[in-house]
Amino acid sequence: ESLVILGRDREAFTYRDVTPPEVPEPDAAPSFLEPPENGDAPEIPFYVRQPMWDHLERRVAFGSRFWETDWTVPDSMAAFWIRYREMPRLEDGRLNPLAAISLSDLGGEAVRHKLGPDGPGFRMASLDHYVQWISDTESEWLLLVCRSAQAQNGFVDMNMELWDDKRNLVALAKQLAMISPL
Repeated sequence: ESLVILGRDREAFTYRDVTPPEVPEPDAAPSFLEPPENGDAPEIPFYVRQPMWDHLERRVAFGSRFWETDWTVPDSMAAFWIRYREMPRLEDGRLNPLAAISLSDLGGEAVRHKLGPDGPGFRMASLDHYVQWISDTESEWLLLVCRSAQAQNGFVDMNMELWDDKRNLVALAKQLAMISPL
């Protein structure tokens, strides 16, 4: 089920108390799937083999790639550059706002970062996913910043920010998911 709420701009005060993290540009960020420098191809986990990855490209901006184990857990934040292989654009060149829905459904990386490289494997199923479109963009790459506020009793809460390559806020999302250990 989906519920869509549409509104028009209204006169009121404006502020934005969120900024994107300092991360490398997409061309300088490593591909999430690029094999390690020693050439050993790791086994690709189930969550990387999902069909949606045939349509998306991801580069690690802040965090780790799935085979890396030599990292510490600073917090639950993860950030990566993401783009559609064929961008869903409107006739005037802007990114279709509906594209933000699927791009913001990737908060599991924040959970993985919180659990650390030796953390348990898990699956997630979205129960509630709220997306607020903030501004239009024509950018090819979008920066997805994910944070997980808490996990308890089989549920996890995640917050996502979607930024364009000029660091304009494109969308905010919040997600509640059910988690199950593998």
